[in-house]
Amino acid sequence: MIKRFSPRRFLHAALLVSLGQATSACAQTSGLSITDTGQGQVGFSSSAIGSLSGITYLGGDSYLVVSDNSGSMAPATITIDRMTGQITANSIGTPIPVAGGSDLEGVAYDPRDGSVLISDEAGNTITRHLTSDGSQIGSVTVPGIYANAVGNRGLESLSLDPVGFSLWAANEEALSVDGAQATSSAGTIVRLQRFDSAGQPDVQYGYLTEPHAGGSLVTPQSGVSDLVALPGGGLIVLEREVGGVIPSFRNRLYLVDAGSAIDTTNTASLNGVTSGLAEKELLLQVNAGFFSNFEGITLGPMLSDGDYALLMVSDDGSGLNQNLLSLRLSGIAIDGDLTGDFVVDKDDLAVVLGAWGSAVTAGDRLAGDLDGGGQVGIDDLDGVLANWSIPGAAPTTVPEPGGLGSMVIGSLLLLGGRW
Repeated sequence: MIKRFSPRRFLHAALLVSLGQATSACAQTSGLSITDTGQGQVGFSSSAIGSLSGITYLGGDSYLVVSDNSGSMAPATITIDRMTGQITANSIGTPIPVAGGSDLEGVAYDPRDGSVLISDEAGNTITRHLTSDGSQIGSVTVPGIYANAVGNRGLESLSLDPVGFSLWAANEEALSVDGAQATSSAGTIVRLQRFDSAGQPDVQYGYLTEPHAGGSLVTPQSGVSDLVALPGGGLIVLEREVGGVIPSFRNRLYLVDAGSAIDTTNTASLNGVTSGLAEKELLLQVNAGFFSNFEGITLGPMLSDGDYALLMVSDDGSGLNQNLLSLRLSGIAIDGDLTGDFVVDKDDLAVVLGAWGSAVTAGDRLAGDLDGGGQVGIDDLDGVLANWSIPGAAPTTVPEPGGLGSMVIGSLLLLGGRW
């Protein structure tokens, strides 16, 4: 049955925008999958900055990368086809020195204030910086156990949950108190550290990596090179391994399940521990070849079908390639979210109203088609309203009707119809 247009729904939408009415909506991480876009590796060269070890998404086509040998970061523009998930263009801007920076490994953008958090393996620190000039404006208290990091195997990873703003970090290979580094027969135990939204240490879990493939032509290694914090608390670990008779790099992406894991915050040593570790599920393995050492990864924009782009960046140190690799992550979209920010609010409503009555590609969420019908209409509006959510506490005072509320009410006059 075709639903008749009802101005009452539009008025309801206007009231939601004006009064801040909220119901809960959560991102689901069950049924997660990662697939390759089929594009392969894309060159990401720059004469101004190299040895890229971390990348974070700023919004739109904007990213920020950090270098592990220059103490600097740089803005980057990466354009992604929202239908295919493939990279269509990229460039790196002028490097920005990071105050106090040395061996920068992980980076995470914080949309609450527009700053970035950066992990430095040289001192196993996490500091907060302005993206404009690299000046330091804060720091995170790192648990003292990380002072036992083995040289060049310390705090490698950093990622911020885009909804709850929990910060995750991890060392690359085992701390000196936690046992051996990876071998060809056994992985290495690292500590996954979560900080709460205020930046205070929250909980910590032991995690076992895969063994390496051995070999004698290079020094074989296997460890955690980066993390992807998912909305609502999930976590993806990027493991990196190099080795083999004919050496090559392999990356494995695992979904972490810490449901039965033991908090190791007060555990002095994990040497020999085999139980109570975080469990993991393999989502994808990338065989990158010998010349692409993928170290960094970030969650990128939402694609037209509700998948999200995952972007990996490789480190060109020791004469290797500096490349990008684009993947697709499925299973984290929120019902009703048309903008990919994991919140259903006035911005999503604006998408529907702006495309009202338009024929679009069936299932293109970015164009406003939630129901897959190929035309933006009342079912799509209902999908937004049914999942309306505003993060944080409800306002203590009722704000004046905003511009969007006026837009919705104005549309009643333009579209007409019965109440």
